[in-house]
Amino acid sequence: MARRSGTMAKKRSKASIETVMPQPAPLLDLGPTVSLVVKKASAEDIVYTLSDGSKLKLRPIIFDVRRSLNKYNPAGEPIYQVQTGLIVQTEVPKRLKRKGNQT
Repeated sequence: MARRSGTMAKKRSKASIETVMPQPAPLLDLGPTVSLVVKKASAEDIVYTLSDGSKLKLRPIIFDVRRSLNKYNPAGEPIYQVQTGLIVQTEVPKRLKRKGNQT
């Protein structure tokens, strides 16, 4: 009996150190879709200044855009599915930086 619980504990400890990657949200059921190409983009950086003097710069990006061929919103417009992400850049004051590659 003690042997089994020891084996179970090993399995639990292994599971606790495994990295679990988040799964993307399921895509909407839009029926048939057509993939669209972004011809022109304009996005300004969104800048957040933090209390320690650091700045976070965020820029939205689009990976994929699809338009439903047979589903529409209440206004009669086609429904679009957009997969997005963010580019994040930081500006950190010198006083917060470490010399070299220390962790």
